[in-house]
Amino acid sequence: MGRFRTSVALAVLVATVGVASASAAPSGQSGVRALRSLDLAIVAQLNVVRAQHGLRRLTVAPGLAASARVHSREMAGSGVFEHDSPNGTLWWKRIRLTYGPVGYHSWSVGETLAWLSSPATAADVMTMWLNSPEHRAIILGTTWNQLGVSAVQTSDAPGDFGNAAATIVTADFGVRSR
Repeated sequence: MGRFRTSVALAVLVATVGVASASAAPSGQSGVRALRSLDLAIVAQLNVVRAQHGLRRLTVAPGLAASARVHSREMAGSGVFEHDSPNGTLWWKRIRLTYGPVGYHSWSVGETLAWLSSPATAADVMTMWLNSPEHRAIILGTTWNQLGVSAVQTSDAPGDFGNAAATIVTADFGVRSR
């Protein structure tokens, strides 16, 4: 069984907007394991799908990857499957911490989430997202030129995950222009 959520937001911000440093992953998550090979496979699959639709390839942005990494770990630790951070930070403000608008004329970010029973493959994640009109729209969006993906696995995710094994994926999409 899998679950997913999606959000898209656009923002045009002036250069006076400050960017804070990224927060570290929550402590006490020794049972949460990063799945770097799954991250890379999802990025590759996203780009294959985009190419099949005549869209440009997305490149990995370190700031988007950092935001995705923090959020996947936060969800696994808190047991809350939601775009906004457990501390109440709005999802786009979380992304802005590591992929900010300073020095850019326009800035836009979007996010997709997935939660699947462990283990999960990139094909599993892509099938879920492509079968959802909202996720499909983000994946095939012409706005984006960068992304960051983070998948984590835990054997006993609390809360929304029912204390069960889960693979949790955050994909953050972005574009900035001068």
